[in-house]
Amino acid sequence: DDAPTSPTEPLAPFPPVSSRSRTAELYGFVALSTTYVLFAVYVLWALLPSGALETVGIRWYPDREWALRIPAWTLVAVLLAYSTHLAIALHRTPPLSSPSTLSGPCAHPRALALPAPPPAWRSAPPTTYDVPITLVNHALLRRPPA
Repeated sequence: DDAPTSPTEPLAPFPPVSSRSRTAELYGFVALSTTYVLFAVYVLWALLPSGALETVGIRWYPDREWALRIPAWTLVAVLLAYSTHLAIALHRTPPLSSPSTLSGPCAHPRALALPAPPPAWRSAPPTTYDVPITLVNHALLRRPPA
């Protein structure tokens, strides 16, 4: 059936029927709904007095101090993860006096005069090269290369 999918054709399905799966949308809706329900239960458990919970039929529930402990422990765990990641990144960073901050093991010094690229590569972006620090000093500070 190659029926037209136009709003001017009264028998055509509009909008067009899609063959893609809607499973991800369903899982997202269920996850969002479950999150809202669990948050509502958490807030009711934390704020309602014990008598109100017992009239509903809930006889056992965790101690109310966990209403503060769980968010506090979660916040501390997240902050500890961020600070640990930052500390590891700073530990692995070489000092500014290290030669590895100027050039890496995969660097290719760029010549001052490059030959013209082949015609097929004229629209391609140029290759990236590391420029030696002596040439940078010569160009910016007018110091002769060592």
